[in-house]
Amino acid sequence: MHDKHEINLVREDGQYYLTGNLNYKNVSSLLQDSIQQFKQNPPVEINFSRLSSANSAVVALLVEWLKFAKKAGHTIQFKSLPEDVDSIIRAAGMSELIQSGS
Repeated sequence: MHDKHEINLVREDGQYYLTGNLNYKNVSSLLQDSIQQFKQNPPVEINFSRLSSANSAVVALLVEWLKFAKKAGHTIQFKSLPEDVDSIIRAAGMSELIQSGS
């Protein structure tokens, strides 16, 4: 069982998986840690299917990852976004940006 503040980014089979609970308390440290990982192993896919819980902090994280990828000349595909996060993305009119991965 995950601590409510625990979040991990794990690389398996050529893609990254988020595991644990993503929230406002840990999103900043996850962003810093993930950027360091991405510099060594650029992401192609980030899969959210193992995420236990999330809130709108995910949207800010996605935007920051997209900015990093664009600056580095990469694209990112986001897989299995939580339904509530997808709803926020649609409501904010960001679906095309998030789906394009750039």
